[in-house]
Amino acid sequence: MTKLQYGALILEGSWAEEPDYLTDSRSTATLYTALEDLLSLGGTHIRLIHRPLLKHRFVQDIRDFVRLTEKQSGGTVIILSGHGARIRTKKGRRRRVLQALDGKLNLSVEIKQVNDVLRKTVLILDSCEVGESLHLFQGAANALAVIGFTQSVDWVDSTVFILAFLNKLDDAGYFSARKRVAPAAKKAIGEMWKKPYAALGEHLGAEKAL
Repeated sequence: MTKLQYGALILEGSWAEEPDYLTDSRSTATLYTALEDLLSLGGTHIRLIHRPLLKHRFVQDIRDFVRLTEKQSGGTVIILSGHGARIRTKKGRRRRVLQALDGKLNLSVEIKQVNDVLRKTVLILDSCEVGESLHLFQGAANALAVIGFTQSVDWVDSTVFILAFLNKLDDAGYFSARKRVAPAAKKAIGEMWKKPYAALGEHLGAEKAL
């Protein structure tokens, strides 16, 4: 029997702010489930865990996922999805904020609480306009790599880009690498900045830090 691995954690918040939250039914859950099926046809048995993005569980969910996967070979991916923005505080600092289901999540601050466990993780910020200066965010997160978008993104377009990237990670052996996951991640990221994906990436304002 093939051993099942957990490859990615998707934490998805709301794609709309109040008062439209109740009537907004956008969700990437079924799209990522379809990717599991596609990868399994090629012999890759990677499970993608999809959970709601909640302020009060953000740190715990990431730490629980890392504990679940720490004895596996290969690297992991954490996708943070939902309506977002990069705002300026009263002190003039820029903060990345995501709309969790229970309020606004200050990602720039909260990510520092898990920066001791992300060295084998690629972070994907699937949200509008939070992809600027990603090298600063990568440093705060201490993550293997970070991908984000600088433009106002359509959730379908960004999900297509991310699905293709997950497939490229699998092709590069990222999820099964015994020791060195960084070269596999670098190869997959490089492929996404080439044709045919470069045009979609440019439309989304895709940026990377690795």
